[in-house]
Amino acid sequence: MQGENLILPDHTDPDLLPKSAEELRDVLDSMPDVYYRADLKGNVVLVSRSVESVFGYSVEEMLKLRTGAFYADPEDGKRFQAAMAANNGVVRDFETKLRHKDGRAIWVSGSVRLILNAHGQPVGMEGILRDITSRKEDEKRIRHYIEQIEASNEELEQFAYVASHDLREPLRTISTYVTLLERRYTNALDQEGREFIALVRDGAKRLDRLILDLLDYASITHRETPLAATSSAKAVDAAISDLEMLIRESGATIAIAAPLPMAMADPLQLERLFRNLIHNAIKYRSPDRPCRIELRATDEGKHWRFAVLDNGIGIESQYFERIFGIFKRLHKTGAYEGTGIGLAACKRIVERSHGDIWVESVPGQGSTFFFTLGKAETA
Repeated sequence: MQGENLILPDHTDPDLLPKSAEELRDVLDSMPDVYYRADLKGNVVLVSRSVESVFGYSVEEMLKLRTGAFYADPEDGKRFQAAMAANNGVVRDFETKLRHKDGRAIWVSGSVRLILNAHGQPVGMEGILRDITSRKEDEKRIRHYIEQIEASNEELEQFAYVASHDLREPLRTISTYVTLLERRYTNALDQEGREFIALVRDGAKRLDRLILDLLDYASITHRETPLAATSSAKAVDAAISDLEMLIRESGATIAIAAPLPMAMADPLQLERLFRNLIHNAIKYRSPDRPCRIELRATDEGKHWRFAVLDNGIGIESQYFERIFGIFKRLHKTGAYEGTGIGLAACKRIVERSHGDIWVESVPGQGSTFFFTLGKAETA
C-alpha cells in the first residue's frame, strides 16, 4: 500500500509511509479526534479508538451503529445533509450536537466528505470529529459575563442619568435661598458670615457643573446616532467657534495642518472631542510663553491618527493613564477649573468610535494627545 494513490515528493523516504493496515490503524488510534468511515446508509465500517473517550462507545459497539443515531436533534441531521448537498459532498468545520453514550449532548466540529469509487460514484463517507464541548461552554460563560457587564453598565448609566436630574432640583433650591440670604442679610452679616455664604454659593455652582458634566458623560453611550463619514475639519471649526471667547482671552493661537480628513465618527461627539482637547490645552497653558496649539492627522493605513499638540505645562509620565479616569484630577480643586470629566469623556467618545486615545508629554514643555478613528467608508 506504500505510495498508492498518494502524491509524494521525489525525495520521500519509504520508511515514512505506513506499511500495513495495522500501522495505519495505530496512526488513527493515536489521534485525539474521532476518525470514521460509513457506507451510504450510515453504517459505521471503520472508527478510531478515540471514539471511546469522546462518545463513550467501544469500537466494537460503534461498528453496530449508524451515524444518524447520534444526532441530539433530528433537525441537526437535516442541516448536515443540506450542507453536504450544497457543498458537493464536502463539509468542513460543521458544528453540531451529538449524543454521548450516557445520553448527554456534546458539541463536535466535523469535517466530512463523500468517498467515491473508481467510476466517480459515491460509496460512503469519511470524517473527522473533534469534541468542542469545553470550548462551547467557555463561549457560553463569556457571553453570560458580557451580558452581565453590559446590563450592569446600562443600570449604572441610567442611575447616573436619573440621579443627576433629581439632584439638580434640591441644588436649585439651595442656590435660590443662598441668593436670597445674600440679598437680604449681607449688611447684617460680618465678613466671616459673608464668606460663608460665598463658599456655599461657589460650592453649589461647582456641584451643578459636576452634575451637568456627569449627565453629559452618561449621554455619550446613550446616543443612538450611528458612526458615519464625518468631516474632522468641520468638527474642529465648530469646536474653535464654541471656544472663541476663551481663545481670545487666553491669547492662544491654533494651527491646523490641512487638510484634516473624513473619518468614521458621531459628528456631535467628534466636535465635543476636539473642543475638550483644545480647552484642556488652553487651561493648562504655561504662564511663561504664549499658548500655541497644533492639530494634525496622519494616515496610518487602516485608520487616521489625530494629534493635538500644545506647549503647556506638561504631564508627568506616571499620570498618563490616570488622567483619562473619571473625576481624576492632578491638581487641587481651585487651582484649575473643571470637574475631572473632560478627558474621561474624550476616552469614552474615542472608544465608542472603536479607536484608541493616549498622551505623550514632557513636563514643562507641553503635551500631545493622540487618538485614532477609522477611515470614512467610500461607496
